[in-house]
Amino acid sequence: MRLSNTEINAIKRCSAEFFPNSEVFLFGSRVDDDKKGGDIDLYIETRLYDVFNRDLCINRDD
Repeated sequence: MRLSNTEINAIKRCSAEFFPNSEVFLFGSRVDDDKKGGDIDLYIETRLYDVFNRDLCINRDD
């Protein structure tokens, strides 16, 4: 898995804050240690119905 500890912690923090009791899965090229570059593809499985708060996390400047 090609994510830094900072990226992992940010994903965990945002998912816990905006999608409590959810499961987050990484997929795509970042899962393959032999590849380079690529965006971070996440699948978030949640029971929440109002998940349109994504801009709150995506546009945060932490």
